[in-house]
Amino acid sequence: MKRITRTLLSAGLLALSAAGAAQNHVWKYVDAGDATTYAIRDDGTLWSCGWNEKGQLGVPGVAERTAEWQMVGQDADWKKAVGGKAYAFFIKADGSLWAVGTQENGVQGTGDGVDHRQPVRVGTDSDWADVAASRFWGYSAIGLKTDGSLWGWGQNYNGQLGTGDTESRPKPVRIGADNDWAYVKAIDNRTYAVKADGSLWATGDNHSNLLGMALADGEYEPAYSVLTRVTTLDGPVAQVSGCEQTTTFAIGEGGTVTRVYALGSNANGGLGDGKGKLLSGSSSDMPFSLVPVKPLLPGGIVCSVLSSGQNYSMVVTADGKMYGWGNNRGGQLGDGTEYDRLQLSYYKSPIEIPCPGGATPGGGSQTEITVDAAAIPSNLRDAEVVRLTGTWNTAAFGELAVALGTSGFMATNKALRRIDMSQAAIEPGTDLYVQGSLSKNGAFVNCKALEAVVMPEGGGAANFANCSSAFMNCEKLATIDLSGCTGLTSLKSAFSGCASLRLADLSAATALTGMSSMQGAFSGCASLYKVVLPAEVTFSSGTFADCTSLSDIDWTRYAGTAVPVFYVGMFSGIADLKAVTLTVSGDAYPLFAADANWSRLTLKAATADGVDAAGSDAALSFDGTTLRTSSTIGNVGVYTLAGALVAGRHTVSGSWSLASLPAGAYVLVYTDGARKQSVRIVRR
Repeated sequence: MKRITRTLLSAGLLALSAAGAAQNHVWKYVDAGDATTYAIRDDGTLWSCGWNEKGQLGVPGVAERTAEWQMVGQDADWKKAVGGKAYAFFIKADGSLWAVGTQENGVQGTGDGVDHRQPVRVGTDSDWADVAASRFWGYSAIGLKTDGSLWGWGQNYNGQLGTGDTESRPKPVRIGADNDWAYVKAIDNRTYAVKADGSLWATGDNHSNLLGMALADGEYEPAYSVLTRVTTLDGPVAQVSGCEQTTTFAIGEGGTVTRVYALGSNANGGLGDGKGKLLSGSSSDMPFSLVPVKPLLPGGIVCSVLSSGQNYSMVVTADGKMYGWGNNRGGQLGDGTEYDRLQLSYYKSPIEIPCPGGATPGGGSQTEITVDAAAIPSNLRDAEVVRLTGTWNTAAFGELAVALGTSGFMATNKALRRIDMSQAAIEPGTDLYVQGSLSKNGAFVNCKALEAVVMPEGGGAANFANCSSAFMNCEKLATIDLSGCTGLTSLKSAFSGCASLRLADLSAATALTGMSSMQGAFSGCASLYKVVLPAEVTFSSGTFADCTSLSDIDWTRYAGTAVPVFYVGMFSGIADLKAVTLTVSGDAYPLFAADANWSRLTLKAATADGVDAAGSDAALSFDGTTLRTSSTIGNVGVYTLAGALVAGRHTVSGSWSLASLPAGAYVLVYTDGARKQSVRIVRR
């Protein structure tokens, strides 16, 4: 998938040159806060991305959020960063502790009671080795000093400080007497600590078994008040991270990580195993795992740092690469997603994250991608051609819409040019009116660059049902074959705003009979000149509104015994209805001709075989394969003798090969100047 690394001329990136940055930098360290990420580059500079509502980025120039990495100040001696819920702690190489962001409950420890949009120092001690912030719904902190002792302060409602009671501690108190602690992490209302031998210990809230304790028939203890050993992971634990609904574990030793596990909620792809879903409304239907699963990281990589925030995770490899997965609504993955696309941005499996001043990952761009219904990527916003395989249903098309970025209010996709469903199987009753992030919408609405849609082969198109808004505002869409869509139940606003669409063959769509099934179906299709209708269809307001090129409606299949309802406003915006020729059967002609509304169009009766007499002065010739013209003809359509459209062009000048048509007789309909003509041709 194409990934574009953009340059944001903000104070953070402008400081890059001031820091004397060279090319080909790599990542050294990363930490994920609630929804803000902090990373340290190989030159010791500190960078941040994501939400900034309390100034936690440490970059005053960013108002709300950004997916572009920002440089925090100009210092180049940063050693560690720890993100919380709209605040963060940083440790420098000299052991000093710094804080930024919200000052709620005095969590920063600076004592001044105010928020900070740039890092400020906490006290004067210089023996801090590590610090862990509760980050999400609690305001607790755990500190590790250079002598291996463990200390805690702040809230302790769930026993997360591991002191054996539940009173909060306004000042640091020592946790136990052991001096062999090597690592500590506080997450929400629970705490994890790792000893020098790699054993993992945990205490505090254990809802949904997020402490990772061994399960007995799916049962787990709801809480622990003292540090208790975790035995479910094989191998020494190097690092632990997570959020209120997920926990991630890094297995390895000697400072390297060879395996990563995750458990808990898979909302917004938080587990990275490719099975996550975009969180939209209720979380009750989100995938969840009570036992650890493996994120789909590239095989053979060795990680040095793992960190997780609210349903997202980041890892840094031993060679300085960074991978991220999960929620990206605040831009916390630092992937460069544009601001207006962030609300629907997430990744179900890890992607590589570029380092400012380094090489762009990926080795090029992938503009064409094949998508199987069982493994839909979470981000297809940059794909230009998408080919569908596997078996698709309404839910799968809804997930595809999220990946394309078309499921949110006013969301657009500006990259997709072609959607190829020729090799896709479609389940009966599949809708292209799908559930998005918050409400229902058309699966391909607002795909501004979409030019062509290739429908499923082998009768699969017959299984599409409700296609309301499906291609609305796809202003460049010119080619889509609807002739096999026998199961359509609604085209409400389906092609509204498709200004380039020229032909619409609905001859097989016999179920478009609902009261609003054709409401606004082709409104704004300024290039639409030919429509073929089924035996029965119910019109509605705006069906052909502003179709200013419409000149030919083929309704020779009309089988009613009474004149159909002429809906007020279905041709609104067409100044001269006499410019529209409506062709019906000889039997139906008297019904339409006697009606005051339908007779406002130019009515035409078809002959018994469904065609008019051939024009005697047609400026063209046909040799059995190639059509040749002596002048430009327009609105050209080739029909079977029964009236089915099989080929068409807006104009033909010179020649047009029809070699792809099966042998047999056809009717060629066209306009020569202001006159509409028809002539029989035989494909040999």
